[in-house]
Amino acid sequence: MRLQPLFATLGLLASAAFPARSAQARASGEDQPQKSEPAAAKPGTAPEIPTGETPAVAREPVPERGTITKINVQGNRRVETDAIRAVLPIKVGDTYDRAKLRQVLLAIWKMNYFNDVKLDVSHQQTPFQGFVLTVLVSEKPAIHDVRIEGNDELSKEDFKDAVELKQFQILDMEGVRKSAKKIQDKYVEKGYFLAEVNPRIDPLPNNEVNVFFVVNEHAKVTVKEIRFVGNKAVPTGDLKSQMITQEGNFFSFITSTGTYREDAFQRDEFVLQGVYYDRGYLFVKFGKPAIELSPDRRFIYITLTVDEGEPYDVGELKVSGKLLSESQESLLKLVSIKTGDRFSRSQLTRDMNAVGDRYKDRGYAYANISPLTTVDAEKRIVNLELEVQPASRSASRRSRSPATTRRATR
Repeated sequence: MRLQPLFATLGLLASAAFPARSAQARASGEDQPQKSEPAAAKPGTAPEIPTGETPAVAREPVPERGTITKINVQGNRRVETDAIRAVLPIKVGDTYDRAKLRQVLLAIWKMNYFNDVKLDVSHQQTPFQGFVLTVLVSEKPAIHDVRIEGNDELSKEDFKDAVELKQFQILDMEGVRKSAKKIQDKYVEKGYFLAEVNPRIDPLPNNEVNVFFVVNEHAKVTVKEIRFVGNKAVPTGDLKSQMITQEGNFFSFITSTGTYREDAFQRDEFVLQGVYYDRGYLFVKFGKPAIELSPDRRFIYITLTVDEGEPYDVGELKVSGKLLSESQESLLKLVSIKTGDRFSRSQLTRDMNAVGDRYKDRGYAYANISPLTTVDAEKRIVNLELEVQPASRSASRRSRSPATTRRATR
């Protein structure tokens, strides 16, 4: 009895596993599922009838449930038969029915090694009892070679981590799509914002293929203008001067000035926040950047919106944790930022390093200093507490024991 394939070639959902027919028709032998005449399978499709099965046997009616006493696998060349059998939810001695056979189809399909999967259930030949379940598959081709074409500006070394496909592995179209996207991302990083990558699959004998990634690099896209909207406390020029991403100029075709790179722009957004933190704007927010492409596709315009918020000053300032023999006041003298000053993250970082250096001078390998902050939104102040947790003192700074001293003076 031939089961119609639950999945057709290329993985499209096909008809149900059993054609609908009445119980009376099954009993009388009418409208029994018919098997086609033996014929060579089309490329990419599984065989229609198991090897060695005659047309007469193929037409014999088979009940919709019964006991499986043998399992065969046909059509596979590279995928091991035992690997296929291992995923089957039906084993020898189990009873088959519609639901279980659908589970078999799905289990094999999820291996992702096949273009097509079909099942055949037939009577065992006399004197054997039960039924033979034959799994008929058409394997996906194996990859013979992977190549990138049209990459004049970038070398193969640039793509060493971008291509997921390997020689001799089973072709995976999802892997092809992911690799194409990663190659395109590499071009964006280098400023080729309009680069196109199109995969091409060329069939070869012995069910193998060559995979080509055809690149159309186009020209580099130059940043024509960077705009800021909403910045009042920090001039546009000050913000632009801190960015890696710069506007292009006359010499952009020679240098990399004006090149848009996604990774650099992400770093720019982080640095721009730091510019505001150094001026006391603790709750500054940058909107999603708007990137516009010019009609001739040669330039891009970047617009950044800024919600600056309000500036904050330093309120109470103290040092806590494991303190040295010096008083807290002595350590606070190392801190340049004072109560009433405008908050600055860079200045706070320098002060933390200064306190840490004092601990190193006292023989500690390092000191972990955590800035604990309490924000008073109504007064627009931020209270700072530098919590110090030093490591153990360095051995070179420890006093020698009497025994060590005696050995050293002998």
